[in-house]
Amino acid sequence: TSDALRTHVEQGLGLITSKYFDHALEARVTFRKAAKGAGAFACDINLHAGRGLTMRGEGQGPDAHRAFDEAAEH
Repeated sequence: TSDALRTHVEQGLGLITSKYFDHALEARVTFRKAAKGAGAFACDINLHAGRGLTMRGEGQGPDAHRAFDEAAEH
């Protein structure tokens, strides 16, 4: 992944964490080529916030940044 994408994801996860939790214990973000449409990307976010609470978001977009943004909205 590029440094720009890594920074975008870190900032986005920071916003999610600060909005809903005191802190997150672990977050996994996965990107892949989406099955739908040529050149489309898919993103999965799995965030473990402690106390047995896990959040998950999925998104698709024409590039990895937009796919992450879509997943973060969910």
